[in-house]
Amino acid sequence: MNMKCLKALASAVGAIVMTITLMQTPALAKNGQAGKLEGVWDSTVTITNCESGVALARFRGFSIFIHGGATVASNNMPPASGSPAFGAWRHRQGRHYMDKFQLFIFGPGGVFVGPRQVTRDITLSHDNKRFVAIVHVEDFDSDGNLVHTGCGTEDAWKVIGR
Repeated sequence: MNMKCLKALASAVGAIVMTITLMQTPALAKNGQAGKLEGVWDSTVTITNCESGVALARFRGFSIFIHGGATVASNNMPPASGSPAFGAWRHRQGRHYMDKFQLFIFGPGGVFVGPRQVTRDITLSHDNKRFVAIVHVEDFDSDGNLVHTGCGTEDAWKVIGR
């Protein structure tokens, strides 16, 4: 009787392990694709008027896409105007990714203005060495009220990574 229970238990455990393994296969393939964004990227960001598309400003930036979905970003704007940025990225499908991060904005004299939230809709090149992104910016005051929105584009090239 104990031997029958043991065999049944072993069969059940085997079936569970097989099911879990088969269920994870698509996730592993997806994570393999997601990992292609991981690394350090150098970029040129162009801020535009959302209605007309006219370029308003251009600057350089660095982004680090970390395994597991964290983002760290900075740019060549004066350090007194904003903090480093921290956020999260995720693989959507194929060569498409979504990234959202926040930083703190400061005005003249280093006075805290409020947080800025940036969302990037990223499309990775076929060779995984460049990406383009559509950028959406939301600025909030220190009480959390939305005070300004902006648009832009980003062209990036991989510096370090897979």
